[in-house]
Amino acid sequence: EQKIKRNYALLLEHVNEEPLNGYAWFQLGLTLGQMGLVKEAEDAIKFAINCGNLSDTIYSSSATALAQFAGNRRDFNESLRWAEASLEKAPNQIFTLTLKGFALLHLGRKVEAREALQSALNLSRSSLTTMTTQSSGFDIVINESIILKGLEAADK
Repeated sequence: EQKIKRNYALLLEHVNEEPLNGYAWFQLGLTLGQMGLVKEAEDAIKFAINCGNLSDTIYSSSATALAQFAGNRRDFNESLRWAEASLEKAPNQIFTLTLKGFALLHLGRKVEAREALQSALNLSRSSLTTMTTQSSGFDIVINESIILKGLEAADK
């Protein structure tokens, strides 16, 4: 908690000094999310994207974070939109494909949900046996049972 508070203070100082530094806003958004300030986190990350100077990797990470936030508040249309934006920049993300699959599942689009979740499962299984290069700014490990649960729901 102390580290998060320290980072928050440093990041506030950074965005005040460089108000159009998208990466600093992205980091501030992640820190706000860790603090449980979800609305503020989303606003900071959206601002980071709007700065227009994020690398594809950080843009992808930003969009995935927004997809997760939207899914958590059950706005599955927005979650899907952000997941797809992330996957445009980095298509082989297991976590983001899973977010997309669950958003589609909640929207009643089971065939598409199954495709996204099967892709996530295939990538998950292939990454267990081979070294893969991450194409986003983070590596989130997701339990395969979550993907399988989604696939089961898509098949019903």
